[in-house]
Amino acid sequence: MMVNTKRLFLVLIISVLLLSSSCAKPALVSYPQGSAKCPVNLLVVTHDSLLSVAKDFAREKESSGIKTVVVTTRAIDANFSGKDLPEKIRNCAGEFQKRGAKNILLLGSYSLVPGRYVFCPDLNNLTVADAKAIEKKAIKEKNLEKFERYFVPTDLYYANFSESWDLNGNGIFGEVKALTGLSADEGGFSCQMNVGRIPASNEQEASLYLEKLRNFHLGKNKKVLIVNATKDGGPLFDGDELSRQIIQSLGEGWSVDLISEGMRECTPSRIRKMLDSGDYISFIALAHGFPFGIVVNSIGRLNVLTRRKINLMDSESILNESKKIEEAGWYKKELSGYVFDNEDALRLKNNIPFFLMAFGCYVTAPEYKNHSILENFVVQKHGAIAACGLSRVVTVSRETYEAALSRTGGLQFELGTSIIENVFKKGMTFGEAHSKAIEEYARRNATLLGSSDQREILFGMSLLGDPTINLRQGRE
Repeated sequence: MMVNTKRLFLVLIISVLLLSSSCAKPALVSYPQGSAKCPVNLLVVTHDSLLSVAKDFAREKESSGIKTVVVTTRAIDANFSGKDLPEKIRNCAGEFQKRGAKNILLLGSYSLVPGRYVFCPDLNNLTVADAKAIEKKAIKEKNLEKFERYFVPTDLYYANFSESWDLNGNGIFGEVKALTGLSADEGGFSCQMNVGRIPASNEQEASLYLEKLRNFHLGKNKKVLIVNATKDGGPLFDGDELSRQIIQSLGEGWSVDLISEGMRECTPSRIRKMLDSGDYISFIALAHGFPFGIVVNSIGRLNVLTRRKINLMDSESILNESKKIEEAGWYKKELSGYVFDNEDALRLKNNIPFFLMAFGCYVTAPEYKNHSILENFVVQKHGAIAACGLSRVVTVSRETYEAALSRTGGLQFELGTSIIENVFKKGMTFGEAHSKAIEEYARRNATLLGSSDQREILFGMSLLGDPTINLRQGRE
C-alpha cells in the first residue's frame, strides 16, 4: 500500500500548529485590546463565563472616564506564578497596581473568582497547641469550609501588597505571630487598592447589576432608613446610643427614618414596603444576622431559638445550622416574621438602588448555599447598588467587648460607623470608604490586632458592589 508522503507531511504540520496554538497562553488583557501597558484605574477580574458582561461593564466605566481593563482567571492562571489561583490573582493585581490601578473589582461569586481564607482562631478560648492541631487537620482535609469558625473568607487579600500573608510558607494565611513564632503577624490592613465584589453566579445576575449601575444616577433622594433591632443587648450594649452615633456620622443634608425595636413596628413586611417606596438612598441595619437574613426583631428571634433549643454560638457550623433553619418546616411560621430574609430581599421592587450597611454576623458569607442575604440584595434587579457587612461571626470575650465600647460601640460597630461617615460625610467612593475605615481602625487599635476578634472583623468586613462609585452619583 502506497503512502502519500506529501499529504502525511501536511497533516503532521497542521497537527503541530493546532497543538501549539492550543497550548499557547491566553492573552492577559481581554478588554480593551492593545491595553497591556496603558495606565489603568480599575482592574476587573472575572471568569470566562462572565466575560461578555465584564466587557460591557468596562465600556460603561470607560464612558465615565475610568480607565478599565478586564482579565480572566484562566488568563491569570496561565500568565502568573503562585501556589494557587488566589495568589496568582493577587500577583496580577500587584502588577496593575504598579501601573496606577487604584481599584479592583472581582466580578463573580467565590466559586468563580475565589477569595482568600485566613486563619483566625479564638485564642481566648483555644490554646496555641489546639489551634495548630486545627491547622494540621484543615491542611490534611483540604476543606476550609468545614472549619468555618476558624477561617475567615476575605477579599482584603487583593488590596494589600505591602505585607506577607504566609510568612512561614505553610499554606495557612493570616496567622498571628503567636502561632508562627515569628516577629510579625501575617496579612495586613493597609490598602494599596480598593476592592469590591459583584458576587454574580451567572450572566443574568451580572447583567442585572450592570443595569442597576446604569440607572443609579437617576436617584434624587436624601433619606436614610435605619433599623435598630438590638433590644436583646441588655446592659452590655446600647443600640439607641449607637443609632445616634450613626445619625451623627451621616453629616448634614440627610433626613433619617429610624425604626427601633420596641418603639415602632419592626417587621420584614413593613421594611420591605418602605424600601420599595424608592425614598431611601441607604438602608442601615443595626441588628443580628444569619447568612440568610437580617434580624429585625431581636427579642422575637431570641425567643424562637431558645424555644427550639438552638444556640448558634455553640454550633460547629453556623452555615449548616442556618441552612437547616431556613429550610425547616417551622421557619416561616415561627421565625420569618422577625428576620428580613433572602425571600424578602428577592421580592424588593425599589426603582432606586441603595447603599446597605449591615452590622450582623455572617451576612456576606460567600459560601452559603446559593447566596447570602447581602449577596441577594446586590445581584438582583432591585435592592442595593452596594452592601457592606461581615462574612463571619464575631467571637469575642465579654472583657474585650466591654473594653471596646468606648468608641461608637466598638468592634464592627466602630468600623461600620466609620464606613458610613466616609460614604456620607466625606463623599468617598464605596471602595475608598471601605479601605480607609479599615486602615484607620487598624491604626487606632494597633495594640489589639493580634487578637482574633479584631482580625475577624477587619478581614471579614466585605464590600459587595462597584468600588469606584459613590452616593453623589445617586442624587442631583
